[in-house]
Amino acid sequence: MSPSRLPLAKALRAILLAVLAIAIPATALANEKMRRDMLARDHDKCVVGCLANNSGAVCALLCGCTMKAFGKLSFEDYVRLNIEMNSGAVSAAHNRMLTDTALACAAEVDRAFPELAVPPTLAMPPAQEDE
Repeated sequence: MSPSRLPLAKALRAILLAVLAIAIPATALANEKMRRDMLARDHDKCVVGCLANNSGAVCALLCGCTMKAFGKLSFEDYVRLNIEMNSGAVSAAHNRMLTDTALACAAEVDRAFPELAVPPTLAMPPAQEDE
């Protein structure tokens, strides 16, 4: 690079760095807002689906617990989870996370509403032996 172009290159580099310094946090803020919006939408869908078979109090607790677990995911991971759930092809890692969340949230509901808890003997049918 010729010496006469050096100041221009330095100036362009400084401008580029300034733009990136603004754009990266702005993107992170936009992603966080989208994640919060997605969580709120998914919470509402959870409650609507839950109310078909449960009280509002149970649904509030169950859906709140679930969204709390989903809220721990990064924006990118939460988007991947949504895509997988909508396609019906959930990865092993997300399947484990969903199972763990369901068990933890069901236990939370059982503690809060013991009258609704399913006795362990009814929760899982006995394993049948192959003949």
